[in-house]
Amino acid sequence: MQHLRQIYPQPYWTKNNFFNKFRLGNYCFIFLFLMRGLSSVGMLWCGCLVLIMACQPSPQNNSGSVPPPKHSLNMTGEPREQQLTEFFGRLKQTESPVEIQFLEEEIWELWMESGSAGMDVLMQEGIRDMANGDYNRAINHFSVVIDSLPDYAEAWNKRATAYYLRGDFKRSLDDVNETLRLEPRHFGALSGAASMFLAIGDKRSALKALEKMLEIAPSKEHLKEQIDELHRELGTRRI
Repeated sequence: MQHLRQIYPQPYWTKNNFFNKFRLGNYCFIFLFLMRGLSSVGMLWCGCLVLIMACQPSPQNNSGSVPPPKHSLNMTGEPREQQLTEFFGRLKQTESPVEIQFLEEEIWELWMESGSAGMDVLMQEGIRDMANGDYNRAINHFSVVIDSLPDYAEAWNKRATAYYLRGDFKRSLDDVNETLRLEPRHFGALSGAASMFLAIGDKRSALKALEKMLEIAPSKEHLKEQIDELHRELGTRRI
């Protein structure tokens, strides 16, 4: 899951067509409409709702074909976990918005790799179903992947997103928790959790999720502002 107003304003559509401009325009319109007359926390939550949809990978094309699966080694032959460790290390150190966006894109690419061609196909089908609003079908696809690869964090995260979009926050939070158990650095799952906690009025839990995100990407644009806003709402201070 991936959202929160202005924290991830550039979805992952540049390198692998994870997003398209038509959908971006629609969500931005909805976001601006919902912001009118809302409190600060209400604005935060509406941003969450818009950007959770915006930042999920979209199908690669509309022809019905599925892109070939990725592999666990990149062009230099580095193992997937070694690449992730490197990217997260750089994400924690950099202050460059351009590099932050690049690193996030690379991390998302690696998270999408299941290691199984068949499961990659099901993941893409589920993502396509979410883009088409068929959340039940998407959940079924992701559930098959989870049954086959229970340690594959991104399948749990994608199913959490589908549950969220269907309005089933409890099941979504359960899947978010499993995602974070498997991949504690999953900033998408953390932002998803923060979004749902805001939606149900649990500002303290939302704040904890955002502060964990801050540990992962200390220089992420607007993240500190979101945290400070919640501290003001709660009457607390950021340490």
